[in-house]
Amino acid sequence: MRAQLARHVSRRHLVAVARCPLPQALRPRPRPTCQPHAIPVLSARPFRRTFFGIFQKPPRRIKSPEWEPGWPQVLAWRQRTVDNLRAPPREELSDAFRQLFEYKLQYRVPVNSTQAIQCLRLFNYLVENKEDEDGPGLSLHELTAARDALLLPAKDSAKHHLEFSRALYTEIQRQRQEVEEFGVPEEAVEGGAKQISESPADGDFRCYLMALTRHGASTEAASLLNEYWGRLVAHGRVFKGAKKLWVILLDGLAREGKEAELIDQMRIAESHGIQYLPLLKEIMTTFFARRNRVDETKYWFEMDTGKLRPTADTYLEMIRFAVRNESEEWVGDAFRSLIDSNPNKAHWDAILQWAVLCRGEGVEGVRHMMEVMAENNTKKEAIRPDIDTINGLIRAAIEKKDQYLAERFMALTSELGIDPNPTTYLLQIDYRIDAKDLSGARAAYREMQKTEVRDDEDLPVINKYIRALCGAPRPVLKDILETTSDLEDRIVTLDPETVVALCMTFLQNDDQYEVIDTLAVHVFHYSSEQREQIRDAFADFILDQRNSTSRVWDAYQLLGQFFPETPREARMRLMAGFFARRRADMATSVFVHMRESRNSDLHPTADDYVRALEGLGRCPDAQSLDTTHNMLKLDTNIQPSTRLSNALMLAFGASGRPRRALGVWEDISRSPEGPSYASLEIIFAVLEKKPFGDEDARRIWRNVERMELEVPPAVFASYCGALAGCGRLEEVTRLIQGMPRAQGYEPDFMTLGIIYNALPGRKLQAEFQAWALGQYPDLWAQLEKQGRRRTEGGDMGSFKISRDLRA
Repeated sequence: MRAQLARHVSRRHLVAVARCPLPQALRPRPRPTCQPHAIPVLSARPFRRTFFGIFQKPPRRIKSPEWEPGWPQVLAWRQRTVDNLRAPPREELSDAFRQLFEYKLQYRVPVNSTQAIQCLRLFNYLVENKEDEDGPGLSLHELTAARDALLLPAKDSAKHHLEFSRALYTEIQRQRQEVEEFGVPEEAVEGGAKQISESPADGDFRCYLMALTRHGASTEAASLLNEYWGRLVAHGRVFKGAKKLWVILLDGLAREGKEAELIDQMRIAESHGIQYLPLLKEIMTTFFARRNRVDETKYWFEMDTGKLRPTADTYLEMIRFAVRNESEEWVGDAFRSLIDSNPNKAHWDAILQWAVLCRGEGVEGVRHMMEVMAENNTKKEAIRPDIDTINGLIRAAIEKKDQYLAERFMALTSELGIDPNPTTYLLQIDYRIDAKDLSGARAAYREMQKTEVRDDEDLPVINKYIRALCGAPRPVLKDILETTSDLEDRIVTLDPETVVALCMTFLQNDDQYEVIDTLAVHVFHYSSEQREQIRDAFADFILDQRNSTSRVWDAYQLLGQFFPETPREARMRLMAGFFARRRADMATSVFVHMRESRNSDLHPTADDYVRALEGLGRCPDAQSLDTTHNMLKLDTNIQPSTRLSNALMLAFGASGRPRRALGVWEDISRSPEGPSYASLEIIFAVLEKKPFGDEDARRIWRNVERMELEVPPAVFASYCGALAGCGRLEEVTRLIQGMPRAQGYEPDFMTLGIIYNALPGRKLQAEFQAWALGQYPDLWAQLEKQGRRRTEGGDMGSFKISRDLRA
């Protein structure tokens, strides 16, 4: 096991404190407000040792959800606020705020966007109501902890971090001012500016400047820094380290790509006496190098920094710039000059990478340069090739996409007597994955497990490794579970893409327990956007017709349990997917879950009822129809309409209940809105299957003729089908022949197909076919192209025409 396991054990204890009680059944039930999300749990029988079952394993238990301390209480407070319920005690909320951000800082866990917005709301509540409620407020320590946690690099959108940072800085300033007014004032500092140290207020400004530049507000940061610097100069308080504020600002402007402001602020810094130091050179040179701006890159790189040499990272960036822009000769002059100056160890490492990437040197050439480096520094033991040197060479080989060269450099460690470190094995895993050598990556991973990894530096590569294992043609579950078990012991959160890969692999292998465990451990650490990414992957899996219905249904149940926030439209797509599988029962269950949701935004609308009933019209199921109809009758938010009645009429007709459908038609006829053309097309299609339905059809048709309506071709074809369904062949043929005069248009192949399919018995169909072939041979040929269905006896039956009846 890893050496840092003890550190993660304490972290697990903190997480466990925030776990909520779990329900004891798989079926969803109403959740208490203290539990933000329900977890699917399989109830297990108590394990009993019997004579024959003495060696049996106890039943599999589901893992508990992993919550960060304080976060469930924040979510519970927010839910109570939305429901207009009494908020929890102020002391409890303050403790939750403190626990969450102390945990974030202690274990370097970034604040996600959902946590930022919810904690901002809680912060505003605690600040705005501090005079009206009893209980402690937020102390300076708690505020600065939240501020510092927001500076950790976010793994998702940081759109709410900036607003939260502004609010925290305002409150911190207010409390600092109270301390100065009522506490002990700071003593005046005698002496020159170089003897002044940073005050707490100066530290607050520095952190605020970092927040602005990291969260996309570098322009605002520039304005504030110029004002702030003016005050420092005016009061003679340019404290030690204050010049680093310009590095923070310029770095932020460079990251945001604001070229004009970057150059302006660089000139302003120079006017304030800020020298062009190596860090500033790195910022300016890198900005233009990454944009392949050759002239500007050369200008800023060649600008004099006095006796101070550019940083090693600057030289490394120049190497990549030269490779992209065919500037190896220009960069070569800079590196030869660097070699002549006999630089420090970090620069020698950069020189070796230059030799690989720009000069094409192999292992032997690099070994020779290492010997030169040692000869030039016989008295400097620190300037010797070490594992950092090897790691840099491996990175260079990876950039060249030369996995063989990377392996050669890896072998150089044993030749030079250098022990690999965790970074070495991570690089080895990385390039072996790129080479599709999963067995080699697995071996490197096991070697890395014997080392000590610091600050979770291995997570990006381990995420890539797990995704590669899942993406193999035949995933080896043993290797996947071995890796995830190790990470579970460390309480780390995988990337959403990795969780998606794991869940899809486990679903394809019918291992629902592992899906549940994976989701329980990870999804409650994600922001809304990250959860949406996983949720969409589950939806895509459910909608993929290549997946079996049983697997899809398992995935849907897990989706409903772990992602109750799945929006209404997404659920309607899932319902349509089950209808496409001819599983009306499952589609109706999706609809029922929407209606039973506590979230009113998920409740079906009138359009949703129409879509559900239309689905039942294409995939009839009497029990599902009764369930949906009863929901509709009890739903007080839905107002009756012709379109809704059309859908109900369509569903009743498809389920073999034409009398119920005819009753709906009568309701439509008596309604203020009245029937539509879709109503006519649907009722005629229903009467096609009703005994003696031709009588009702003629009655309705007489009303249409009496109103002198322009009848669309689809409605007329449906009327002909209603007559044909009762065997009225002669009447149907007369109607078709009279179409040009009575309706103003000719029949099409759909009209002939509807009539043929509706006629009862092979004899009548044969008579109609003979008549149609004589009257409309071209249309009949088009109809034949649609193909026919075969009867149980193997004969050619009805035509494969699609009547897409819509409400």
